[in-house]
Amino acid sequence: MRSTEARRARPPRARTVECVACGAALRAGAEFCSKCGAPQSQDSHADRGRTRRAGRALITVFLGTLALLLLTDFLPWNDELELSLAFAVGSGLIALIAGFMLGDDALPEIFGESPRAGDWLLAPLVGWAALAISTAYVAVLLGLAGEEFGAGELEGQGFEGIALLLFLYAVLPPFTEELLDRGVLWVALERVVSPAQTLLLTSLLFALSHGFNGGAFLEIPHRFAAGLLFGWLRLRTGSLAPCILAHAVLNGTAVLLDV
Repeated sequence: MRSTEARRARPPRARTVECVACGAALRAGAEFCSKCGAPQSQDSHADRGRTRRAGRALITVFLGTLALLLLTDFLPWNDELELSLAFAVGSGLIALIAGFMLGDDALPEIFGESPRAGDWLLAPLVGWAALAISTAYVAVLLGLAGEEFGAGELEGQGFEGIALLLFLYAVLPPFTEELLDRGVLWVALERVVSPAQTLLLTSLLFALSHGFNGGAFLEIPHRFAAGLLFGWLRLRTGSLAPCILAHAVLNGTAVLLDV
C-alpha cells in the first residue's frame, strides 16, 4: 500500500529533448543549454526532428534501391515486362516506407503545389526533349556497335498487347519512380542539402537505378539527362504531377514509336 501511495506521490518525469548544438539532454522548454550555452527554441527542435527523419528516409531509399537493383538484376525473369513490373512495384514500396519515415506532414511536400495550366503544357515538351536526347544517344551507341535501332516490341502485338505495354512502361513506372525520386527522395534531400544538390543527387540515383539492367552502365548518361530534365521541371513547377506526366510521355512515346 505504501509503495503504491509513494508512486502516486512522485512528480511526473520531466520530458527531455536534445540540445540543437551539442546533443546534450535538456529539460523540455529550456531556453539555453546547460552544457554549451546554445539558445534553444521549439522551432530548432522541430527542425532537428525533420532532419533526423530525412536522414532515415534517405538511408531507406538508397539501401532499398540497392536491394531492388540486385533483386531485379540477378533473379531469373521471363521477359522485360516482368522485370519492369517488379521494378515499378518495388520502387513504389520503397517510396511508401521512406515517405512514412518522413512523417505525416511530409505528404503535401512530396506532391507539392497544384500544377498550373502552363505546367501541364510544359510537361510533354520535357518528356519529348528527354526522349530526343535518349534516342540520339542510343542511336550513336548502336551505330558504333553495328546494330539496328528499334526494340521491335510492337511487332505482332494487338490492341490488348499494346495497352499492356503502355501500362507496364508508360503508366505504372512513371508514377512509382517519380514518387520515389522527385517525390520522397526530393523532399528528404531538400531538408539537408541545397536545391541544386537535390537536383543532381536525385538525377544520379535515377540514372543508377536504370543502369544496372538493359545496357548496364552505358545507360547512365542519357538516364541522368532525363533525371535532370524531370528535376528541373520539379523545381520550376514545384509539383510532382508534371514530372509524372513528362516521364509517362517519354516512355509512352518510346513504346508507340517502337524505339
